[in-house]
Amino acid sequence: MEKPGLHRLRSDAALQARLYDGGKELDCFDPETSTSGWCRPSHAGAFTLRATNTSSIRTTAAVAVTPLAATAPCGTEASTRYDAEPVTGTAPNGVTLLCQNFTGLPGERITVDNTPEGGWTPFSWITDGTGERLCPRIDQDGTKGCVLPGQGPYRVLSEIRSDASAYPLSYTQRIRRLSEPAGCAALTVHDFGSVPTTSPGTSCVAFTATATAPHDVYEVPSSTARRLAVYEPDGRTACEAWSRTCPLRAGVRYAVITENPVLVHDRSSGAGCTTADVGGNTNGTFTVPGEVDCLTLPLPEGAHVAGLVSYGYSATPSPVLAVVDGTGEEICSDHSVTTGQCVLTGSGPYRAPVTMYGTLSGSPVTTGTYHVAFHRTDGESACPVLPAGDFTADGPRAQVTIGAEGFAQCLRVTTADARDTLHLGIRDEAGRARFSAYDTNGTTVCGSTAKGCAATGSTAYQVLVDKDWSYAPTYRFDALRIGTAAGPAPECVEVPNVSYGFGPLVDTLNEEHTALCAVLPTAAGDDFDLAFTPPGSVAPPPTALLYSPSSSQSTCSGPYSRADKTYYCSVPGYSEPPVSRPSTLVIGLPAKHAPEPTAVQLTARCADTYCGVEAPGVGTVSPTTGGAGRITVTLTGTALHENDQVAVLGTDGLWRRSTTVSVAPDRHSLTAALDLTGVGVGVRDLSVFTHSGREYRRGTFTVVAPLRSTTAPGVSGTAVVGGQVTANPGTWPLPTDSLAYEWRAHGVAIPGATAAAYTLPPELFGKQLSVAVTARKTGHPVVTATSAGVAAKGVAPKPVKVPAMSGATRGGVRVTAVVGTWSPAPSSYAYQWYANGRAISGATKSWFTLTKAQRGTRITVRVTAYRTGHTAGIAWTRATVAVAG
Repeated sequence: MEKPGLHRLRSDAALQARLYDGGKELDCFDPETSTSGWCRPSHAGAFTLRATNTSSIRTTAAVAVTPLAATAPCGTEASTRYDAEPVTGTAPNGVTLLCQNFTGLPGERITVDNTPEGGWTPFSWITDGTGERLCPRIDQDGTKGCVLPGQGPYRVLSEIRSDASAYPLSYTQRIRRLSEPAGCAALTVHDFGSVPTTSPGTSCVAFTATATAPHDVYEVPSSTARRLAVYEPDGRTACEAWSRTCPLRAGVRYAVITENPVLVHDRSSGAGCTTADVGGNTNGTFTVPGEVDCLTLPLPEGAHVAGLVSYGYSATPSPVLAVVDGTGEEICSDHSVTTGQCVLTGSGPYRAPVTMYGTLSGSPVTTGTYHVAFHRTDGESACPVLPAGDFTADGPRAQVTIGAEGFAQCLRVTTADARDTLHLGIRDEAGRARFSAYDTNGTTVCGSTAKGCAATGSTAYQVLVDKDWSYAPTYRFDALRIGTAAGPAPECVEVPNVSYGFGPLVDTLNEEHTALCAVLPTAAGDDFDLAFTPPGSVAPPPTALLYSPSSSQSTCSGPYSRADKTYYCSVPGYSEPPVSRPSTLVIGLPAKHAPEPTAVQLTARCADTYCGVEAPGVGTVSPTTGGAGRITVTLTGTALHENDQVAVLGTDGLWRRSTTVSVAPDRHSLTAALDLTGVGVGVRDLSVFTHSGREYRRGTFTVVAPLRSTTAPGVSGTAVVGGQVTANPGTWPLPTDSLAYEWRAHGVAIPGATAAAYTLPPELFGKQLSVAVTARKTGHPVVTATSAGVAAKGVAPKPVKVPAMSGATRGGVRVTAVVGTWSPAPSSYAYQWYANGRAISGATKSWFTLTKAQRGTRITVRVTAYRTGHTAGIAWTRATVAVAG
């Protein structure tokens, strides 16, 4: 080496090169760049270069050691003006160091930008005659560029590395002075609504701020604007590209570096602004990509404002809004404006810049007509009033249509008591309608939602609805009272228990009765799977929203296409043990308009081990004494399950397990049937087996002889139509708790005939009448015994014309009985003659010849009328005069 100083050691990727001074390797590692090859020999002379092939094959590779300290020019001196042509060159290989002189003075801020046609981005640094890097690799003062120290001359050293096959490699290099830049295009601050300024032939644009205020500086490379970094006259960064706004000073000349069209706006200026129609819809047009418009808001300090923007997915731009005060300071971001959380502070006038900056990458539409709507959310409004309704068929309801005159609509929902809780819901077939709601103070009670929310704490709410402009703008809005100061709305179903789910909830919904609600005794952290039964019975499915006191938003997700789960709903929070957090479920009409009534049957399943505040627990079993047969037992506890079982251990070592008959709505008791047939009389072990497999021992159960009947029941009285009979219960050796009666005709129960006495109706004529007596005794099988049947007869014939006698009343004369007329008509008659009221032996014909034995007596005849299936009718003739001799 000819002289000491900094040398650059470079080799192809296949080689590992090292320099040695005698037997000692030179330390060529640079900690600033964390790279090797920066060697500093302390003297001139011979050094040893050792190169090692690091590949597994024979290879040809290059290596170079280049002294960096030099003062001789290298190439034509490059201009630092922004309108100058860039330097171009060719890298012959990967180890050659490229050098470029440029015009520069101490204190100037210089930037270097390289663009290779292929390969990696070149590594460049500014140096003087020492070859040392004059500026750190990272900008020395936290801003762009290198401030030249010393006296020069200055040059840029560069190295370009790529695959060996890429060489020779062309590159372009721009060396530019960022301080007091030369060759910049000049522009003036734009009015809002202006077209971006194009400056061909230069990559620098300079402008002078006309006010000390926040500014927005954009470039428009294609379809959307993006912010630019702005530089002070000395080249320092005034504001970065990621800054939300750029505060500039009046009279100062600033520069931006870009080849794209540029927009500069003074946020404190109202030039180009138009006035927004607060409370209505305001339309504007972006004529070119990147255009920024401005709307003046004629509102006072302290006003609460919400700004809605159209969001047509393919038809219209969806702009971004912000609000600034009279000084240009941003007081409301796009989020606070569109969510209705914007409060006007500072001094007016207040303005809203409207831009496409910040929209999603690939936003489909950046020019054309856009639609915005500003509404004041605090205080009174001119919105149509909608009184909150209830869940009855004739309750108030809303059906609002928005046409081509606007994309947004406001409603004023009122209720009598600020402690009421209202369900606010929107139904839109395409799912593209959204709404937000605010109380009378302008506080957001419902953020933008496409489903529904619960509002409370005010007697009036302003509801703002906006919709996809590109879609048919029709939706339906519901406002229903789900809670009052006294508790849940009276129309809401109060579900007593949710331990394992609830339901079915059954109702029929239509446009006059749009929803049903249910109050659930839930706990924090409960989860439910909701399904409409039978699966697929309602398509599209109704909406499901679950509200808890801690949140105005529904905590249901879905709908899903699974047969066992249409919605998944959860109660916010978690605690152990469970903490009560009652919730309200609202099931509404499907989003798609339903011209016909929609039948709803909803069943919910607890998705956890159990839901609600009561943990499963087993109490008592009663009775604990019972007969050897099929008996009924009652189990008490908490969160009892349908599959919990009462069990008695038989003499054969087998458990006799119960079958659930019913579970109380609050799940505190369970009624079950237990068959103890064949268990054997005696004391037996008693347990409860839960649905989860756990056993609870509950002492013993005493099995006794079952209740039975030893004498069959009977029927007392004449079984005649219109007559009354009485049941004889028979004999029961054990005392009974109760006896129940059931009268039967031909063995079939007679509806309503359950008393001990029974009056036979006409329709029972001709049938076999019996009575079944059912005996009950706690802990014993229910036993029924039935009487023998008796024929139910018709009423006896009655004389319409009473019987009489013909013939003289003296001895030796035959007298004849005249039967008269009867109803119903008899089928036969029987006779008995009487003398002075005493039956005459053998006188049973329809005639009788008087004898001396009847002399002096008065004669009568008893006529008995018979009719098949009827009881017999009896009538007497009038007594004759005394029989003569």
